[in-house]
Amino acid sequence: MNRVLSLALCSASCLFLVTPAFAQSTNNGGNRYAGTEWEGHFTGKPHDDASESAGYDFSFKPTLAVDAGLFVHGDAWFGEAVANIGQESEFWHEGDIKAGFEIESGFYGDTHIKAVLNAIYAWQVGDTDAAGSTVPDEDQSKLLPEDAYIRIDSGKNFPELGEGALYASIGRQQFKIGNGLLVKSGSSNGGDRGAFWIGPRKAFELASIFGLDTKELDAQAFYLQPDDNPNTDTQVAGFNVDWEPIEQTKLGFAYMNFLDADSQSRDGLNVYNIRASTYPFESIPGLGFGGEYVFERNGDDLDADGGWIGALYKFNQMPWTPSLGYRYAWFEGDDPNTAENEEFDPLFYGSTDWGTWYQGEILGEYALSNSNLASHALRLRGNPNDNVTLTATYYHFRIPEEATFATGVTDDHYGDEVDLLVDWTINDNLSLSGMVGVAMPGDGAEQATGGNDNWTQGLVSLSWTF
Repeated sequence: MNRVLSLALCSASCLFLVTPAFAQSTNNGGNRYAGTEWEGHFTGKPHDDASESAGYDFSFKPTLAVDAGLFVHGDAWFGEAVANIGQESEFWHEGDIKAGFEIESGFYGDTHIKAVLNAIYAWQVGDTDAAGSTVPDEDQSKLLPEDAYIRIDSGKNFPELGEGALYASIGRQQFKIGNGLLVKSGSSNGGDRGAFWIGPRKAFELASIFGLDTKELDAQAFYLQPDDNPNTDTQVAGFNVDWEPIEQTKLGFAYMNFLDADSQSRDGLNVYNIRASTYPFESIPGLGFGGEYVFERNGDDLDADGGWIGALYKFNQMPWTPSLGYRYAWFEGDDPNTAENEEFDPLFYGSTDWGTWYQGEILGEYALSNSNLASHALRLRGNPNDNVTLTATYYHFRIPEEATFATGVTDDHYGDEVDLLVDWTINDNLSLSGMVGVAMPGDGAEQATGGNDNWTQGLVSLSWTF
């Protein structure tokens, strides 16, 4: 009861932090909801573009962002946290401070250049997180560099292509393909770096990106080295294309080759990714469909497939403009009866919305990854006003290959989860999110974890930018 009371008091105290609007900045931080939908808005370009710049005159802007979160769990790991992660996980706090600066200027006529430098101090105190990333040392904190890159774009030099249509960037920076199924988070969080759930560190240790961004076409060639912990010496090269052939329809394709990696299954791996989203009917403008398919090929070391399909209907004429969506996602597991390894590698996936691509704020965050997993998800979302979004999501999880999931597992039903979520944009700088959820074990989870209790979570997170 004291832990629940502490969470409630923190939620209330957050409301008193509302301040007058400062210079607006962007920071996803601890707020998982970014206004996206399951069908995906497939863009792969870096997180900055010329259209968002302050102009081509010289400018210097300090940046500051703060995230904080409180987490309360009941019967983590279905009542068997110690047996599964080594310690109890009932209550913890995490947060981060991201500070730095941005410099922008024009040069050589209408060309545009931008330089970004910042660092993140992240912490985690209390019990270990429910993934057990801080076992045995529960309290962790660390200061590390985050973004450190230079970006040059064509500015107004090619008006027929659009402002800033040609660009190149190099350094520590973020990069995303599609809605983050394969490439979104270039860095590790949790452990001795702290802030496991917030996951503030997203930049690749090195990313070189050359791109074209027009009204109908986005294309990038890229080279990536992740900032993983521990370091796996991974190097990836590839390209990504997003095309909008007609209004309300987007197609995407990406290819990646792992030039080097400590992991045998990744060293030499080829990854092929195709995706599509559409609102095809003018007479039913709220009905949309989307899907994505991934082929991972590396001889006998890895031969795996995965992907998702989904549908969404937006009731645009109703109060709260509710939407109802369904998604089926599947990621192969290793078949013990073959010589090949078929276990899907989730690569550098990350969060672009609640449930995408951490499927479930309990099981998807702490117990399951996008490998040897099939899921059904049903989501209802509405907006009581322009600043508040309410979401309710139900998940049903299955294990494609029980024998290679965990010792002694013979049933493919891992469990079910229900999450209730609220996102409140208080002003241009401050946002607050809250969640309560319950995960109910199936026979597969009981066999894998030894627990049979319902696993509950309550959380509140705050994001502030200056």
